[in-house]
Amino acid sequence: ARKDPRSLKATESVLSAVQQPAHVQAVVAFVSGGMKRITPVLALALVLALFSAQTEARKDPPKPTPAPTPEPTPTPEPTPAPTPAPTTEQAGATEPEPVAETTGGHGTAAVWIIIVAGVVGLAFAAFQLRLISLIDVEPGKRGEGYTQMEEGSDTNAKLKLYEVYIAIQDGAKAFLFAEYFLMGIFVVVFGALVLVLTSFTPKGFDMLVGGCTAIAFVFGAGTSIVSGYIGMMVAVYSNARTTIAAEGVDEAGWSASFNTAFRAGGVMGFSLTAIAMLMLGVLILVVNAIIPGSLGDEDFAKVLFECVAGYGLGGSCIAMFGRVGGGIYTKAADVGADLAGKVVSGIPEDDPRNPATIADNVGDNVGDVAGMGSDLFGSYAESTCAALVVAAGSAQIVGAGWGAILFPLCVSAVGIIVCAVTSFLATDISPVKKEKDVETVLKIQLGVTALLMVGVTYPLSKFLLPAEYDIGSVVG
Repeated sequence: ARKDPRSLKATESVLSAVQQPAHVQAVVAFVSGGMKRITPVLALALVLALFSAQTEARKDPPKPTPAPTPEPTPTPEPTPAPTPAPTTEQAGATEPEPVAETTGGHGTAAVWIIIVAGVVGLAFAAFQLRLISLIDVEPGKRGEGYTQMEEGSDTNAKLKLYEVYIAIQDGAKAFLFAEYFLMGIFVVVFGALVLVLTSFTPKGFDMLVGGCTAIAFVFGAGTSIVSGYIGMMVAVYSNARTTIAAEGVDEAGWSASFNTAFRAGGVMGFSLTAIAMLMLGVLILVVNAIIPGSLGDEDFAKVLFECVAGYGLGGSCIAMFGRVGGGIYTKAADVGADLAGKVVSGIPEDDPRNPATIADNVGDNVGDVAGMGSDLFGSYAESTCAALVVAAGSAQIVGAGWGAILFPLCVSAVGIIVCAVTSFLATDISPVKKEKDVETVLKIQLGVTALLMVGVTYPLSKFLLPAEYDIGSVVG
């Protein structure tokens, strides 16, 4: 080691890996590079924080100081004439109560719940990805996974695994870029159609409403594309590492492979939910700044969130492309692989020597992962926007302020925290040790998460929602 500096460096790296557990290494590495990852998130949080300042400014607008007026000369007051008794019609009529200007309340607290939970979700997704990256698949490197593959595995198998992994990754990127180029054209054309059609309102042609709806549509489409890309890249990145982790003996192989796959799903789930929630918050901020008025104005909340509903439409359109396009692609590749490989050339099924097999694997990832990620985002965006539109139809919820209106987003926010905590049940507290444990661990994970969500949603609803409220479109 003294004669060869490279040998000394390798020895030191091995000793440091032995002295520190994998989780400690992951935490140290994540913290050291954390500021680079978290800077864009903090910028997004700062933009969302402006929402709180904006609502407070609308709540208490500055009042002009009245100019001093000279005291009038006192004059004798005339004797008032007797007031006639009100008629029956006048006695039964009452003046309508003005809509209260209530943009405050718990709105600031709701905004900060969304910001903090979004940052936590992105940070936890990055931490999970760091744990997955400890399993190295590149030949010539000594990752945590290769120490498990050394026994009973030959070098050719590891090189072939890396070869196939890189081929699928390159194919996935090529397919996504080709598909997203066509999606971009669709978003521009259909966004213009949304702009024109939604400008026709019951009060006439309003280009401002149509423009805000088109902006929401583009926001949703862009976020759905990002969600699909994250899901695709994480899946391809984790597939080979799950294979390496499964090479462990008995319980070690089951635990390592399940944890790798489970964390890969967590990366997509946490990042997707956090990004979707933060982007929806930014969209509400943007549309709220464009449309004139405030919550105290009649029908302002309805117009605002009907425009925001375009966010869900954009997500659904991109999800349709991902599901249908990926499904057709993978079926075409599958049939082509069987015809060209098994029938013509006599190559066994799913043999990597057949290029169509690689294309088939790319299609599986596109349809089942990228499409599912966009579809999951679309479902989240649609349900949240629908809840916001319904909330805007209740005078009591609108009167309670932004805290009550943003309640659907706050439920998603606390859900991120709860799921991050309960994820350790499956990976650390009660890990998988054999095949039968997989279903049991997932059911326990689901049950505990549901119970904790009920426990945190109840006080959250007591804190943000009014004691009683009616949904106008349902009651009336």
